[in-house]
Amino acid sequence: MIGRQVAEELVLAREPRVWQQTREVGVIAGSRPVGLGRLFVRFDDDSDGTVAVAETKLPGATDHVVMPVSHTGMQFSARVARQIGEFLEKGRFSLNP
Repeated sequence: MIGRQVAEELVLAREPRVWQQTREVGVIAGSRPVGLGRLFVRFDDDSDGTVAVAETKLPGATDHVVMPVSHTGMQFSARVARQIGEFLEKGRFSLNP
């Protein structure tokens, strides 16, 4: 189901992605490594159990925040939803260091 996407993003040599649009974009990364992803991938650094925090860095993005949620838990988190609202309203997350 995601085989082609995996090949395009992870296997094939390509230039790093850079956000170059005028539209603001914010990225939320999770840092709670729980779930089935741990059975397939071993992360040496922070991750949400499926995606490494380092993989969520997008040069040119307006903002980036790391929250203590898992990959699947992110979609059910009220805290994540509040951050999305903050970004949509103000163009920034409120949890910036």
